[in-house]
Amino acid sequence: MKKRTAKIIDIFLTIGIIICLSFTGALLYRNVCYDEILVSGHSMESSLHSGDFGLMKTTKSALNNIKRFDIVIVEVDSETSNSRDIIKRVIGLPGETIKIETSGEIKINNTALDEPFLTCDKVLSYRSSASFACLDEYKIPENSFFCLGDNRGASADSRSRGAFERKDIVGVLKVIYKENCSENGKACKSIQPRWF
Repeated sequence: MKKRTAKIIDIFLTIGIIICLSFTGALLYRNVCYDEILVSGHSMESSLHSGDFGLMKTTKSALNNIKRFDIVIVEVDSETSNSRDIIKRVIGLPGETIKIETSGEIKINNTALDEPFLTCDKVLSYRSSASFACLDEYKIPENSFFCLGDNRGASADSRSRGAFERKDIVGVLKVIYKENCSENGKACKSIQPRWF
C-alpha cells in the first residue's frame, strides 16, 4: 500500500513539475519574442481601434519573413521627438512596382490588388480624394516595404513618407487581446483574441 501511495505521489509531483516548467517556458518565450503594443490613432480603422492592446512578434525570423498584408510596427523620425512607432499594413514588397490610381485602386506590377480587409466606407473615403494618388509608378527599393493605413483618408504612410526600410520595422502584429471601452482610455476589457 505504501509503495502504491508513493507511486501516486511521484506521478502527481512529476505532473506538477512539468506544468510549472511549461508555464515558465511559455512566459519566457512570450517575454523574449513578443512586445506589448497599444494602438494609438485612427489610421488602421476598421481593423484596429485606438486603445486596442496587442502583441507584436519581434524575432529575427518574423522580421525577415514579412508578407503582404502583415500589420507591422515601424519606428519613424518625428518632428516633436527623436522617434516614434506607427502601425501600418504592408501593401507592396521589395522590388515590386506600385501605382495608386486616382480612383484609389492599387496596382502591383500592373495587376489590381484585392484588399478584402477594407470596409466600404473606408474605400469610399479614400477613393473620393485624388490628393493621395501616386499617378506615376513607384519602384519599391530592396529591403523596403510600401505600407498604408487601412483608413486611407486619415493615414500618413508610404504615400507621403516613401517606402519603409526593413531595419525600421520593429515588430509584426500577431494578436489583439484587449480593447478600450471608454472615452477616457482608462477602462479596458479583455476580448476574444483577434489573430493576424
